[in-house]
Amino acid sequence: APPTCPNGNGLYCGGTVSRDANTLYRCTNGTYTVEEQCSNGCEIMSSGTSDQCKSAPPTCPNGNGLYCGGTVSRDANTLYRCTNGAYSVEEQCSNGCEIMSSGTNDQCKAAQPTCPYGNGLYCGSSSLGQNTNTLYYCQDGNYQVQEQCSNGCETMAAGTNDRCMSAPESFTCTSGSQTVTWKGREWQRCDDGNTYLWKEAKDYCENLVLGGYSDWRLPTKDELKSLVVCTNGTPTPLADPPDEPYGCGNNNGGNVGSYDVPTIDPSFKCQPEFYWSSTPKEVTDTSPLASKELAWGVRFQYGYATGKNPNTVHTYVRCVR
Repeated sequence: APPTCPNGNGLYCGGTVSRDANTLYRCTNGTYTVEEQCSNGCEIMSSGTSDQCKSAPPTCPNGNGLYCGGTVSRDANTLYRCTNGAYSVEEQCSNGCEIMSSGTNDQCKAAQPTCPYGNGLYCGSSSLGQNTNTLYYCQDGNYQVQEQCSNGCETMAAGTNDRCMSAPESFTCTSGSQTVTWKGREWQRCDDGNTYLWKEAKDYCENLVLGGYSDWRLPTKDELKSLVVCTNGTPTPLADPPDEPYGCGNNNGGNVGSYDVPTIDPSFKCQPEFYWSSTPKEVTDTSPLASKELAWGVRFQYGYATGKNPNTVHTYVRCVR
């Protein structure tokens, strides 16, 4: 009988016809010729179907690693992990994806540095290693010194440029302006030198006529704390006890040096003493000798808020409107 091919004329892996297993042969009426060298091996198919060279296994462009989607026909703003040709999402890149040099993983772009409320003027921040008495110009996250503030730097409302404070005008408590505008509030510049119980302090402010106004009141705790200035650079307003029981001079346990007393801007006349606020303080000490009622105030000797018995403590008052 004439020679034949195992399953008729067609393509056969060499291993099935006693030839090289990694070569694909064409068989025609029992005669074999090399069709293709199979660099990835030869794949034996079902009877009646020609065998074939195996396809190259899937790979990653530059080996396993991270690829921006735009380089591998996927979403350009997504970072993918490629492992043996298989892709999975590693990270969504909100600021875009950065293509690195061959052999180095691509990466999501870092957020561009910005200024807190857009480009503009900002008082220095101790958290950024800046001087709090310096005015800086911030552009796209980069800060440059704009001005040294010899009288301190005033933080304004969000979206409004901060500014250096003006030198306090020359005054006495009997001549010159008797009010000061501070952080958007008008304040009594000088206390009257007398001390009051808490209710008396509220009555005093409500009955005060000063600067042509009669709508004065006792400030809240936070309003009174906004007057505190630590000349050694301790950030204000200070936290309340027990978180910050030391005031300007300690900054929650970290000694930051001496400071001016009273702890207030020199445009005010102030005793280095306790001043009442209108804010009641919760009583947490239930011991028999503890006060049953407390009200907040600020000690301008140290710059922190604390509570005192409103029915027994006579102390100073500064009104606001």
